[in-house]
Amino acid sequence: YRVVLEVDESDIEDIKIGQTGQLRVSALPREPLTYRIEQITSVSRQGNGRNSFMVEASLAGSPARLRPGMEGVSKTHVDERLLFFVHTQKMIDWLRLTLWRWAG
Repeated sequence: YRVVLEVDESDIEDIKIGQTGQLRVSALPREPLTYRIEQITSVSRQGNGRNSFMVEASLAGSPARLRPGMEGVSKTHVDERLLFFVHTQKMIDWLRLTLWRWAG
């Protein structure tokens, strides 16, 4: 199966070809699926108040009950970071952008 991940534009810079992660589809929540990122497309999609990019991945294996069109949640292994930076990065980015707008 081919997996298409929607990656928020604020996170796309952290995604690299070859990274791995886990996917849990809603219909099979007890069966984590391992994937590998194969392609980062330039295709973006707007929806739910956010802009996201399509990232293609391949599954390491697939359960017999997996079907095309299933949706779920994924977590990609990016790198090691201090927990403080993981939890504050989005706020810092927002603050930088806001200050830039005000200061010009």
